[in-house]
Amino acid sequence: MKQFGVIVSSMAPRLTRISITLLTASLLFSSIAQAENIYRWKDEDGKVYYGPVIPPEYANSPYEVLNSAGIVIETVEDPMALQEVPVEDAGESDELEPLFTEDEVRTRSDGFLLLRYHTEEDLITAMELEVAQLSYDIRLVNQSHSSAMVSLAAQVKNAADRQRAGVPPDLDLEKSIRALRSRLGKSDGQKAALKVREVKIRATFEENLMRYRYLTSGGTPGGVDES
Repeated sequence: MKQFGVIVSSMAPRLTRISITLLTASLLFSSIAQAENIYRWKDEDGKVYYGPVIPPEYANSPYEVLNSAGIVIETVEDPMALQEVPVEDAGESDELEPLFTEDEVRTRSDGFLLLRYHTEEDLITAMELEVAQLSYDIRLVNQSHSSAMVSLAAQVKNAADRQRAGVPPDLDLEKSIRALRSRLGKSDGQKAALKVREVKIRATFEENLMRYRYLTSGGTPGGVDES
C-alpha cells in the first residue's frame, strides 16, 4: 500500500499538468461555444491555436473550421486560392461608376455659382481681379526677360571683344552666357503660358456670366439653357 502511495505521489505532477491542459481546452471551447464556427490553425512551431477569427499574420496559413460541437466541417490548405479574382471579372472591378451624374454636377455647380456671386457685377469684378493678378505676373516676367536681355548683350559684346583682341576665351563668361540664354528661353515659355491662362480665365468667366444670367432670370439649376 505504501508502494502504491509512492507511485501516485510520483505521478502527481504529470496528472496535474494533464488536468490543467484538459481544463484549459474545456474553458477555451466553452468560451467560444456560442460562435457559429471555430477556427483551428498552427504556428511555425506546430503549436495549435483555436479562435473565432484567424489573426492577420496567419491569414495565408492552412486552417480548419470546426462547428460548435468541435467537429471539423472544412479544411483549407491554400487560403490564397480563395482570394483569387476570376479572369472574366478582373476587368470589371477596375471600372468605377462616376460619383455624380452630369445633371447632378451641373446642379451643384449652379448652386455654387449663385452662392459665390450675388450680382453680375460681383462676377465681373472677380474676373477683373484675377486678370489683374495675372497681368502683374506677366509684368514681372517681362522685367526679368528685359534684364536678362541687357545682361546677355553686354556679356556677348565682352566675349566678342576678347576674341578680337586675341584673348583666350573666359570659361566663366561662356557659362554665364549659356545660363542667360536658358533663362530667356524659360521666360518666353512662362509668358506664353500666362497668355494661355488669361484666355482660359476670360473664357471661363464669360461662360459663368452667361450661366449666371440664365439662373437669375428664372432658369432651373441643373437645367439646359436653350436660348
